[in-house]
Amino acid sequence: MDLLDIISSLAIATSAPMSAPKIDKASAFYGDLVEWFETKQCRSESAIAQDGLLRASRMGGILSHLPRLRVSPRILPSLLAATTPQSGEQATFDVGHAVHWWWQNHYLGQWGRLWGEWECCECHGSFVGLRPSACSCCCNDEFRFRESALSDPDLRYRGHPDGMIVEPGDAKPTALLEIKTASTSSWDGLREPMHEHRIQVHAYMRRTTPPVREVYYVYIDKGKQSIWRKESNGGFKATTPPRWKVFWEAFDDAFWSGVERDLREFWAIYDASGAKK
Repeated sequence: MDLLDIISSLAIATSAPMSAPKIDKASAFYGDLVEWFETKQCRSESAIAQDGLLRASRMGGILSHLPRLRVSPRILPSLLAATTPQSGEQATFDVGHAVHWWWQNHYLGQWGRLWGEWECCECHGSFVGLRPSACSCCCNDEFRFRESALSDPDLRYRGHPDGMIVEPGDAKPTALLEIKTASTSSWDGLREPMHEHRIQVHAYMRRTTPPVREVYYVYIDKGKQSIWRKESNGGFKATTPPRWKVFWEAFDDAFWSGVERDLREFWAIYDASGAKK
């Protein structure tokens, strides 16, 4: 075999398509995974929980339809109905949940800035405050953050804030935390907190005890990472800042007044329609 024959053989080998068994196995694995997502993982939640309270995370979206509801209350069932996410949506939701868990337990929790309820991973004892260094019962040092529930029976809503922030030098929390993940295109265009997120967080701020009237919104780009450069010592260094945006806001009485007015109107339409039957 001369040199030309070798070159010809290499060209054929490198340009040959992937063999059918590999493609078939990959397709089968993909199909199994999608089916598992759709049958085992996906869960649906209606806008109104079983206790009859509106989920704060859905409040902004529901109130945006108020002009239509005034004209046609018949859209209420479809507006409030639970929708089962498809496999792609579920995978996206799971990324968001994982990001929340990581920030709460490994970033802010271990940094000593996240206030809330901590559960011991060994004895399951519960502690309220900053993350303990060790469990007083079993001396375990592994804890899991648990989001606390807030509700307003008068305005009929409920929700789970992502946590509360303790400022350096303070003994108690002074601000709520709201973590949001966004696509790269959405993240790039963010100049302020999104309207529906402001509604959600103002609903939380009203029900905190003692009152917390500030919030940090943390928006995380889930579609793009920072750029890294390899150093001469073999390590890596980020050459761009993390893909996070942080906004601060104090409770806006005028803003909430409008939300409360719209919320009461929504419930009036809801009750008159007989939808709760």
